[in-house]
Amino acid sequence: MTLFFAIVYLKRHQQMLSLNCSCTNYIMNYERGLFNNSYKQHYQKAIKILKTIIMRHISIISSSVREGRKSHNVSLYFQNYLTENKLATTEIIDLKAYNFPIFESTLKTMVNPAINVLEFAEKIKSSDGIIIVTPEYNGGYPASLKNAIDLLYEEWKHKPIAIATVSGGPFGGNQALVSLQFTLWKMMAWTIPAMFSVPTVDKAYDENGRPMDKANSDKLAAIFIKELLWCIEADKQEHTA
Repeated sequence: MTLFFAIVYLKRHQQMLSLNCSCTNYIMNYERGLFNNSYKQHYQKAIKILKTIIMRHISIISSSVREGRKSHNVSLYFQNYLTENKLATTEIIDLKAYNFPIFESTLKTMVNPAINVLEFAEKIKSSDGIIIVTPEYNGGYPASLKNAIDLLYEEWKHKPIAIATVSGGPFGGNQALVSLQFTLWKMMAWTIPAMFSVPTVDKAYDENGRPMDKANSDKLAAIFIKELLWCIEADKQEHTA
């Protein structure tokens, strides 16, 4: 998250959160260079408080429903990464567990929607941001993901979404990325420009989401997640301005 948005949030909600003004003052003054290094501990404490207060919730959609799927390992990686680095609260929305029927109508037009459809819609709506992890099948993304996207509309509108693509080959699912971005644009979602592509996925992550090359994976994830968090905060500011 950017420091600017964090400070604005604290300033707006100080009274509600019962915060002393010193928290935001320490942050702003230290950033401006008005404090010397003796104030660094106060600055770090203020940042820690700030991150706890405005922790965002990011849902990770695991798109593949295939037997022996490998893209799910990347979903587990992101869940671990967000949790271990205390960047957001998170959960995996596993489309294999939802097992939606072939698309017939949107949630809005359903007379008696199934409980799992309502649950899915609420999870998308309540998430501050979404990471979609999808494999590439024959140049596109899987039918299970298209099925789930088409169920909803309003829930996707202006939702910050990051797309991670994987493939068994050397190209990392770039063709799936293009087609998925186009679909989400039509739903008026906000897809971030940063990419996370995983070629030869079966050799990249184990079944618990542990990367074979942790240093490089974490480096790419840091850029990817930073962009998503920036978009989330920008979206929040737009809707609370």
